[in-house]
Amino acid sequence: MDKFEKNMLEFLRDKYLEQKPGAEFQVSDGARAYYLEDLKDNLIVPMSDAVKAQYGAGSGGEIDSGKMNALRSSSAMTFNLLGNNPAEINGAKSKENCIGSGTYDVEFEKQFYTLKTDVSNRPANLDAFLYCADTKEAIACEMKMMEWLLNAPGKLKEAYLNPDNYIDSKAGIVFVDVAKKLIDSSVEKKEDGYKCIMKRYDAFQMFKHTVACYNAAISSAEEKRPFNKLTLVNCVWMPSEDKLPGEKFSEKYNEKKEQEHKEFEQFKEIMEDVKPLFADVNVDFEICFYTVDEFLNMLKKNPEELDALHRYIL
Repeated sequence: MDKFEKNMLEFLRDKYLEQKPGAEFQVSDGARAYYLEDLKDNLIVPMSDAVKAQYGAGSGGEIDSGKMNALRSSSAMTFNLLGNNPAEINGAKSKENCIGSGTYDVEFEKQFYTLKTDVSNRPANLDAFLYCADTKEAIACEMKMMEWLLNAPGKLKEAYLNPDNYIDSKAGIVFVDVAKKLIDSSVEKKEDGYKCIMKRYDAFQMFKHTVACYNAAISSAEEKRPFNKLTLVNCVWMPSEDKLPGEKFSEKYNEKKEQEHKEFEQFKEIMEDVKPLFADVNVDFEICFYTVDEFLNMLKKNPEELDALHRYIL
C-alpha cells in the first residue's frame, strides 16, 4: 500500500468515524484496518432477504467473501445509495438530462451475457439495474468507489475481436471495430489480453457492459419488462479536492480526477459508433458519467437518509 492509497483510506475512515465513532474494525493496521468487523455497520439499513439473494446470485461473492465489509466497497456504496425499495428518480436534476423521472425497480448484481455462452460462460455483472415500468426506461449502473484511483484499467480478451463470438454476429462487426479503437496498438498483446489506450478510465469494462446492454436490448421485447430507453451510467465517488487533507495529496488526487473525466469523454466519443445498433432495435441508448453527489441529487431521499449517506457526499 503506497502513501496515496493509505491517505485515501484514512480519509474515508475518518469520515465514517465522524458518524459511528464506536465502530469496530477487523484489525488495527494493514489493508484490513479499513474492513468493518460486522457488515451491518457498513450498511445504512439492514439488507432485505431479496437483496441478499441477488448478491448471492452474482459472481462477485461480495457478501460471502467479506469484500462488502470494506469501507471502500463499491457494492456497499451501491446498496447504501439505492436500498431495498424502488428508487424515486427526478431526471430533471440530471446534469445531462438523459435519465427520465419515475419509480424504478432495482436489481443488484444483474447479469447479462456479453459473448455466446460457449465462448464465455461468465456474464457481465452490473452493480445495479433499474427499470421503470411506466416509462419503459432502464438504467444500467456501474458504480466505482476507489477503484478508479488505485487500480489500472482492465484488459480485453482476444475473444472480443471475433464477430462470430457475439450473440448478434452482425452487431459483433461494429463492436469489434470499436474495441480495436480502444486497444493500445503500441503494446504487444499479453496472455491476459490487450492493453487499453486509457491509463485510468476502465474503458474495457464499460465496453463489455455496453455489449451486455445491447444483448439485453435485443432480448427485452421477449421479456415481461421490455424497455425503449436504456442508459449506461458510470457513477463514481469523487470527493472535492479541497476537502482532502494536504496540498500535495490534493494535487495528486486532482490530476487523477481530471484524467478520469478526460478519458471518459474520449471513451464516450468512440462508443458513439454503437448507438445505431440500439436504434435498430428501437432502443434509445446513452452513456453517462455521474459523481455520487450528482447521482444522489436525482434520488428522492429524506433528511435522515442524506445524513446517513454523509460519508459519500463530498
